[in-house]
Amino acid sequence: MTYTPLKPKTHLIFWTAATAAFVLIVFLLKTVLLPFVLGLAIAYLLNPFVTELGKAGLSRSLASLLILGGFVLCVLALGAVLLPALVRESADLIQNAPDYVRHLIETLKPVITRIEGLLGMTHEEAVDNLMKNGSGPAVKTLDILARNLLAGGQAVIDAISVIVIMPI
Repeated sequence: MTYTPLKPKTHLIFWTAATAAFVLIVFLLKTVLLPFVLGLAIAYLLNPFVTELGKAGLSRSLASLLILGGFVLCVLALGAVLLPALVRESADLIQNAPDYVRHLIETLKPVITRIEGLLGMTHEEAVDNLMKNGSGPAVKTLDILARNLLAGGQAVIDAISVIVIMPI
């Protein structure tokens, strides 16, 4: 049996297909892979510290646990610093929301009046007309809004998975 080498065209087809398959798999699994890739990068960057702690007499597992504990303490300290400001700002927003809405309405009154003049009807009549004759565009807009909200929820889930899985 003799060996016949593959033609360059066959190599090109194989490696192009393999690369395309790899890119497709990475694209499809990007939300799952992100925490692991970040964890590998952090482990690579923190390896010298673990090695130095090992030279100081600690085992690698104890050194890793010490570094992980430091990371958790840093995250808790950051949360302790940011949480009061976040609560204060949220309370201010809730308290001032009626004033913000009132100011927005006052700012938009000239625009609403101009649009009513162009339409030849008040905005209440326009809403009634939309509900009676064609709410299709409104439903499409709500569909787009719902999809964007779901995408934002996916981003929050991705961020939480990075925070939870990455230190492990």
